[in-house]
Amino acid sequence: MDFLLLQLLFLIISLAMPLCFSLKLQINPTDHLNLSTTYQTYSVKHQIVRLANEPSTVSWMKNVRREMHENPELSYEEIETSALIRLELDKLGVAYKWPVAKTGVVATIGSGSPPLVALRADMDALPIQEMVDWENKSKVEGKMHACGHDGHVAMLLGAAKVLKQLQDTLQGTVVLIFQPAEERGAGAKDMIEEGVLDNVEAVFGMHVAPIYPTGVVALRPGEFLAGCGSFKAKIHGKGGHAAIPQQSIDPILAASTSVISLQNIISRETDPLDSQVVSVAVIKAGTSFNVIPQSATISGTFRAFSKKNLNGLMKRIEEVVKGQAAVHRCSAEVEFFGKEHPTILPTVNDERIYEQVRRISSEIVGEENIKLAHTFMGSEDFAFYLDKVPGFMLFLGARNEKIGAIHAPHSPHYILDEDVLPIGAAIHAAFAHSFLSDSTGKSGSAFLGYRGQGVVLPAILPRRRRCLAVKAASRPSGARRVYRESQSGGSLSVAPVKQLASFVVPAASFLAVTFVLWKLVEKILVPKRQRTSSVDSNTPAQGMKWSFAAGTNLLSGLGAKIERESKLKLNDFAKELRSFRSVDLSGRSFGDEGLFFLSESLGYNQTAEEVSFAANGITGTGMKAFDGVLQSNIMLKTLNLSGNPIGDEGAKCLCDVLVNNNGIEKLQLNSTDIGDEGAKAIAEMLKKNSNLRVLELNNNMIDYSGFTSLAGALAENNTIRNLHLNGNYGGALGVNALAKGLEGNKSLRELHLHGNSIGDEGVNALISGLSLHKGKLTLLDIGNNSFTARGAFHVGGYIKKTKNLLWLNLYMNDIGDEGAEKIADALKQNRTITTIDMGGNNIHAKGVTAIAEALKDNSVITFLELGYNPMGPDGVKALSEVLKFHGNIETLKLGWCQIGAKGAEFIADMLKYNTTIRVLDLRANGLRNEGASCLARSLKVVNEALTSLDLGFNEIRDDGAFAIAQALKANEDVTITSLNVASNFLTKFGQSALTDARDHYEAFWEFIGFGSIGTSKLSEFGQEHSQDG
Repeated sequence: MDFLLLQLLFLIISLAMPLCFSLKLQINPTDHLNLSTTYQTYSVKHQIVRLANEPSTVSWMKNVRREMHENPELSYEEIETSALIRLELDKLGVAYKWPVAKTGVVATIGSGSPPLVALRADMDALPIQEMVDWENKSKVEGKMHACGHDGHVAMLLGAAKVLKQLQDTLQGTVVLIFQPAEERGAGAKDMIEEGVLDNVEAVFGMHVAPIYPTGVVALRPGEFLAGCGSFKAKIHGKGGHAAIPQQSIDPILAASTSVISLQNIISRETDPLDSQVVSVAVIKAGTSFNVIPQSATISGTFRAFSKKNLNGLMKRIEEVVKGQAAVHRCSAEVEFFGKEHPTILPTVNDERIYEQVRRISSEIVGEENIKLAHTFMGSEDFAFYLDKVPGFMLFLGARNEKIGAIHAPHSPHYILDEDVLPIGAAIHAAFAHSFLSDSTGKSGSAFLGYRGQGVVLPAILPRRRRCLAVKAASRPSGARRVYRESQSGGSLSVAPVKQLASFVVPAASFLAVTFVLWKLVEKILVPKRQRTSSVDSNTPAQGMKWSFAAGTNLLSGLGAKIERESKLKLNDFAKELRSFRSVDLSGRSFGDEGLFFLSESLGYNQTAEEVSFAANGITGTGMKAFDGVLQSNIMLKTLNLSGNPIGDEGAKCLCDVLVNNNGIEKLQLNSTDIGDEGAKAIAEMLKKNSNLRVLELNNNMIDYSGFTSLAGALAENNTIRNLHLNGNYGGALGVNALAKGLEGNKSLRELHLHGNSIGDEGVNALISGLSLHKGKLTLLDIGNNSFTARGAFHVGGYIKKTKNLLWLNLYMNDIGDEGAEKIADALKQNRTITTIDMGGNNIHAKGVTAIAEALKDNSVITFLELGYNPMGPDGVKALSEVLKFHGNIETLKLGWCQIGAKGAEFIADMLKYNTTIRVLDLRANGLRNEGASCLARSLKVVNEALTSLDLGFNEIRDDGAFAIAQALKANEDVTITSLNVASNFLTKFGQSALTDARDHYEAFWEFIGFGSIGTSKLSEFGQEHSQDG
């Protein structure tokens, strides 16, 4: 206790003495700090507030905001928005650069020299139908500024106007960033890649927030907004009849346990005080109530406040899903969305800039309107700016119950209180001006509290708290003059060197003496610690058995039992390999050791032709088990090792073995963590192996270098028929290299490049290579590759020339109406393609009309996918008019096309005359009872072709179900054997009506899907029907 009191005494003295020296320095009459800079900044802020609140400026900002609101544009489509911004900047005489990141604008105001400070506003709208009726309502169907971005642009333009008028006082350069595509999470990243932050020392942004009243500024230093990412996991099982589940492998069960286990990551693996979220928001599986599907898909989002936690969640999500899949004998692949939904970093505000932003904001809105913002799980791509340079984002209150501005962002009822516009403009301008003023004579990093030569000094920030709001009371006119005179003749705002030395030397001496005395007292009074034995410290707790295998840290007897059972199972697996032609051992989790045991059964095996070891936790080491085995096996034709983390080393080992194998024709290495080095080893094997026909390398990590290696192999190999490279990282450069390899190849028949982000340039290179390809390519999959109408132009040219292509996948690109017209024009001349998928390409009625016209002259296409395109009633009308009497379409997919009840009328009319369509998919089109009734009327008419009709997710209620049931009963010659009305709003009455209709044709109907509402009492009937959802 005496020692503690003595230490406390020394601590008080050590703190008090420097304070005394500091007070002496401050009250010395010979010292005079120059406050003219502070006063001038104060005076400028008055001007900023006055200029921002001028009636003409406020009216101008409102007009700009309203014009943007009437003409909303989605991410990377902000053409008119960008033109409006440039027009206003031209009027202000502000220089700018355009285009930046496709549609962005970057303007500059000031001296044109350092320091540089950036202000940012986002400008994209949302795909939401506005429900607010007012004079400036959105004029664009299905699009709306529902997040306040129109207000953000207006405020930044207002700041530009203010700063332009004060340009002579700017002691540096202000960079104004008008950014596209914030809602897609990609705009900021693209702007940074184009250099908008070059030489910028700080960045500032704000977001209107209806959770706070108008005029309130909510700030938070440090962690502010969460980072977020999204994932999609596909779990593969084995489909079959629901009545005999033992013959199936149920992916729904694996998906269900995965969802539950993912929640345990948060509840049992993370700190409760460190907020993180994992939410599964989508589950898709199956289409029939009595069929176990082949696969199930779950997808969702994860969020955290640090990069470390984000990466940790990604790792655990993949581990949990694959682990749960393996437990239930399934395999799984987990995809973390990149281009479509990029992972956004956490928004972390600079704690030093916080002080300056708080001071400026309080001077503009008043101290009483400054609030400490709560951390928020939402995300903002402004975080990418903060990851590069120090900066700050705040929430600007915009809630006004009198005008109905109470709805959250992304609501169709969202209203922005325009009173925030002059406040936001003033804060923008004041921050930029203040930052440049405080940075004068030193770099921005110096402003933030840094110095060179390894010395750190605190940031010097003015501490005046005078409110600059318009309502503030004015001072006597004479006060300002007296204040300025009292500061005249001041020197630099630093104490004289002699005075500073007189303070530092005694203070430093005193601290040194205090430290020595402290250590001396500690040496005398503190008892020495007793050393502990190193042996004792390393002895583990008694009674604890450590294990890395599940279940083996239980009783030793039980562990031995589990081991015996595992060996018995391996013996059973080995018997299967010796007894059956096709053996599926996927998801058994026997690992490397089990593979070494089982591989012996493949040596000189004369029975097994197809073997799957997928998802068994086999690593690169396990590939050594095949050495000496596959060389002697000539019966095995298909080997599936997908879902095993064999990596590059495993691929190299396997390829060394396969060089001398003369049996395997199909090799599946999907999701096996293979990168460029592994691809290089595979390429070398392909040059020497003349037996392999099908090679699957989907969902790996193969980049440009790996594609180049495979291209070299294609030029020499003339036996490979099918090459699957979906979900890799080839990009435009990789595909360009692959295209050159295709020029010399004669054997390739199928090329799968889905999800490689090849873009327009990659498509151009690929088509050039295929045009020179000497073989007969029959299938081309380039879906989800981020190409536009420009890429579609090149694809169209190939369609016109090809004499062999049968199957073409363009799914999930962005070709739009212009690209659809180019493809349609090419299809008029093509006479080979039977299957074409153009779903998810942002094709509207105009593009669909062009496709319909092409079908008049094309009788070859039998499968047409146009789902996920916003064609609406007009688009389906054009298509239906043609399909009445033209074309040869057998399968027509129109799910998620926004056709509504009106569109259903056109389809119903078409079905009365069409004699070719067998399968019709109309899921998720908002048909409701009205649309169902229209279709029911057409079902009363004899249609000898239609056998399958999918009406899931259409908000159909009992009345619609009654209409369909009555129509089916009335038509004695009905040919429909598959009707899906799952995920609608049917009660037991609607289900009963459809059940009666089914019973009327029990000999013919295969299944009816109702969904989860109510309890179905349908009996099993018809043959097994499996349709993957």
